[in-house]
Amino acid sequence: MRFETVQLVLALSALEDWYITGLNIKSAFLYSKLDKEIFMEQPKRFKIRGKEQKVLHLQRAIYKLKQATLA
Repeated sequence: MRFETVQLVLALSALEDWYITGLNIKSAFLYSKLDKEIFMEQPKRFKIRGKEQKVLHLQRAIYKLKQATLA
């Protein structure tokens, strides 16, 4: 999220007397459920020895996943 967006949200909350309890910017879609089966390669630094050819089956959305915003 851009810094300008955070400034805008905070400015609007001050103008409208909104009470902000917290902002969850980095993990906004982190725990959203997926409606399709999605598989991904193992991340380079987290490959399981002896199982490098295996893929991971995602059960929850991860950051920058296109389907994360659908849930």
